[in-house]
Amino acid sequence: MEALHGHIQRWLKEPIEFADSIIAKFNFLIDGTAKKDILQFIDKSPRFEEICKELQVYNEYVERTQEISSLEYFAFVRLDCEQLRRGLGDAARALSNLLLRNVVDTYRKENARICEAFREIERVALDAPKSTKEMIELGEFMLSVKNRKMVTLGEEIERSKKHLLYLIDVHIFSEEDIALNTSALTWPSKIKPVFEQNTEIIEDCKAKFEDNLQKKSEWIVKELEKLSARVQVSHLRRN
Repeated sequence: MEALHGHIQRWLKEPIEFADSIIAKFNFLIDGTAKKDILQFIDKSPRFEEICKELQVYNEYVERTQEISSLEYFAFVRLDCEQLRRGLGDAARALSNLLLRNVVDTYRKENARICEAFREIERVALDAPKSTKEMIELGEFMLSVKNRKMVTLGEEIERSKKHLLYLIDVHIFSEEDIALNTSALTWPSKIKPVFEQNTEIIEDCKAKFEDNLQKKSEWIVKELEKLSARVQVSHLRRN
């Protein structure tokens, strides 16, 4: 019996070592370690590029799990590894999808910020000033938008285009996301008429304020003339 037991131990040595090597490589995918690491990573609000880099790591783990043979042959032992291979692949793919959802959500937020920035520019640009002070402030705002804000937004849109090219290959967008993506990327052309309308608004307000100023000036001159006339009459009466 001892001899038989020794033979069995020798026969099982290689299969056990093989199993141990698989556990050493992939156990973190199923024991909660990888998921915990990913959730901590997401909590740090990483940049789009950082998430893509981490996603690539887990995509490679998916590929590695599929390199496990469905059947492994040893002396007197055959291991059926198909269920193990499939289970590890599903676990790695689930973790990869967790990161993919995060990168898509990050991209969605990027585009939402771009759209919100342009909507705010549109709102302010088309709000007719009610005073000379507001007109000056609007002019300064639009100057800042054209010289600085549009440059920044242009850079953000270029990044959005690059991110879209990446995601198109790995993700199927919903209709809502497609609409958001389209809106973000087409705002530069949509904002041009707004700038033109803003110029018209400022010119109209400028003309109106100048007309009001002229009328006030004329009124003041007339009031001064009346006051001067009364002073002269009063002076003559005293004499």
